[in-house]
Amino acid sequence: MQYILGLVSLFIALLGMGAAQTALAMIVMYGMNRLIPDKLTHTTYGEFDFNNFQKPAFKDFVIRLLLIFVGTTLALHLPEYLIVYRNIIRHWATVTFAMFVLETAGIAGGLYYIYRLDSLRLTIITAWSALWYMLFFALLKWSNLLI
Repeated sequence: MQYILGLVSLFIALLGMGAAQTALAMIVMYGMNRLIPDKLTHTTYGEFDFNNFQKPAFKDFVIRLLLIFVGTTLALHLPEYLIVYRNIIRHWATVTFAMFVLETAGIAGGLYYIYRLDSLRLTIITAWSALWYMLFFALLKWSNLLI
């Protein structure tokens, strides 16, 4: 029973983490569009453009971002919980590093595959996402919420 409750609570926490990463990515994308528009070769994300706001394109943009961030987070951390479970106590540094690298790579791959981003935008968005991931992990470690 404890195993199932842990899985449910992890699922809910991962949904929140993925949504927070999506919001951060949208803020970073908007910031790049406003602060460094001269350095960007393209300013659109799929059909969505921050300069020409259209609600249907925005919905599609948000759904795709959620798919990238929440999908990657769930696809990595739920199997990790199911497979590694209590062994994370002994190998927490290795598991954490592996999850960080795989999640960052998954997000970068998803952003490139779905939006075909140029290297500058892809690097900036992925770096901010990785920074957010590390800050969130540090908060969990500091507050003793990790196993």
